[in-house]
Amino acid sequence: MRKPATSIARTGEADIKAQSIRATGRPLWRRFLRALAWLLFIATMAVFVFVAWNRIDEPPTEAARLHATETRRMVADSDNAWLAFAGLGAAPGGDPIALGRRRVEAYRARFEQFPGRPADANEQELFTDVVTAVKPEAGAVDGDALCPERDTDCIEWAHSHSRVLVHLRNANAVLLRRFEVLSHLPDWQMLYPASADAPRLDTFIPRLYLNLLALGLAPDESTTGSPRDAAALVRLADTAEFWRRVRSQPQDLDTILESGRQLETAYWIFSAWLDHADIKQIEANMESVNRVVQPLPTPVDWSVAMAAEYQSFAHTMAQELPGPVAALGRCVSGSAKGGCLRYLAMNATYLPQATLNLRAGQLAAIQQILESSPTDLARVEQEAGAAIQATFPLPDDGWLLLRQTSYNFSGRILAAMAVPTFDWGRREHDREALRRLVVLKWGARAEGVHADEMPQYLRVLDSSFNNPLTGQPFNWDRQQHVLHFSPLSENYWKRKRVEVSYTDP
Repeated sequence: MRKPATSIARTGEADIKAQSIRATGRPLWRRFLRALAWLLFIATMAVFVFVAWNRIDEPPTEAARLHATETRRMVADSDNAWLAFAGLGAAPGGDPIALGRRRVEAYRARFEQFPGRPADANEQELFTDVVTAVKPEAGAVDGDALCPERDTDCIEWAHSHSRVLVHLRNANAVLLRRFEVLSHLPDWQMLYPASADAPRLDTFIPRLYLNLLALGLAPDESTTGSPRDAAALVRLADTAEFWRRVRSQPQDLDTILESGRQLETAYWIFSAWLDHADIKQIEANMESVNRVVQPLPTPVDWSVAMAAEYQSFAHTMAQELPGPVAALGRCVSGSAKGGCLRYLAMNATYLPQATLNLRAGQLAAIQQILESSPTDLARVEQEAGAAIQATFPLPDDGWLLLRQTSYNFSGRILAAMAVPTFDWGRREHDREALRRLVVLKWGARAEGVHADEMPQYLRVLDSSFNNPLTGQPFNWDRQQHVLHFSPLSENYWKRKRVEVSYTDP
C-alpha cells in the first residue's frame, strides 16, 4: 500500500534536516551541555568512588588490639591509695575511699551511657570537695609552686618561709593527715575511664606535705645547733617509699609524671639536709637516709599509659567524628562543628580503625623511645622517630602523597596532630642521674671527704656511682664546689647542667 504524498514529503524533509545537521554539526550550546553532563557524571562517579573507598576500613593491627584490650589489675578499694586521693576532700568524719568510689561510678556511668554529655547538677555536687585545700596567696610563696627546689636549699627556704608554711599546715590539717594515712596504703590505681575530660587530681597537698617535711628538717631555733628532726626524716623516707611503690606497677601517664616529680623533690630536700648534717647525724639516721635514695625496684612500665592514651584518643574521635550519616544529622540539627560542608568532608575522609591503627603505631614507637636506655636513646629516637614520621601526611613522595590524600586523609591529619612533644623518658634518665649524684654526695660526706679531695674521690669510686647518662664519672666544679651533669631534657630542667652543691663535712 502506498504512503500518502504528504507523509512522503515530511519524511523527505526530516531526512534532509538530519543530513544538514550531520553536515553542519550540532549547535554549540548543545555540545556544551553534553560535555557538561559528561563532566558532571565523571565528577559524581569520582566522588562516589572516593566516598565508597573511604568507607572500607582497615582491620585492627596487633598494636591496636593490644592497646584496646589492655586490662588493669584488680586492686581492692581498701588498698587503693588513688581512690583515697580521689576522695581526699570528703566531709570531716567522712570516708575518702567511699567518696572516691562514688565519684568513679558516677563519672563511669555518664562516660558509658551518655558520652560527651556534660555533668549534671548532682554529679557536679558530688565532685565538689567539702574540705577544700587552702593554697598560698598570689605572690606569698611563689604562687602555689612552693619551694623552687632546683635553685634553692629547700630547708633554708622553708625556714625563711616558716610563717606561711605553718599557716598552710594548720589550714590544711585534715587533708595533710588524710594524705599521710593514704601514703601507707599498699597500692595505687587510677580508676577513671581513659578520656581527655576525665577529672584530674590536684597534687597541691602532696607537694605541701614535702615542703612541711623540709620545714621539719630545719634547725630548731630554741637550741642553736640542735639535731635535725629525725621524725621528719623518717616521714621523708616513708614518702619516697610510697612514690616508688606507686611506680613499681604500670600506671597512667599523669601518675608516672607526678610520682617522678615527687621523688625528685624528695631528692632535693635530702640533698639540702646533707649540707646541714654532720657525720654523726648521718650515721644516726642511716636507715632513713638509705630509704630516701633507694633506686626504683623496676624500670617504669609505660604500657598502661600508652594504652590509656590510645583509648582516650579513640573515645574522643568517636565523639567528634561519628561518620557521614551521623554528621549529616548534625548538619540538619545545626550542631555540626566548623560548618556543615567542612564537617561532612572530614567525616567522609575519616576511617575510625585506620586512624586508630596509625595512632597505635605512633604510641608503640613512643613507648620504644620511653623504654630505651640512655646509651641507646639516640639510635632508638632516630628509628622510632622515622616510624612516627611515616604516619604523617604530606610527604615528599608525590605518589605516596596521592595515596594518602585518597584514603583516610582526615584521620591521618588528626593522628599526626595527636603526637605530643614529649621528653618523659629523658626526664626519667635525668632523675636517675640526680639520685645517683645525691647518693654520691651522701657517701662523700659520710666518709668525711673535703671539697679539695673530690676529684680524687670521684676517680676511685665504683662504676655504679658513674653518671648513667654517659657511663663516666660525674663532673666536679672546683670553683663553685658543685657536682653536676648535663641533662638529656634541657627543656624540662630549664638549664644546661643540673648541679648539687657540696660543702665540707
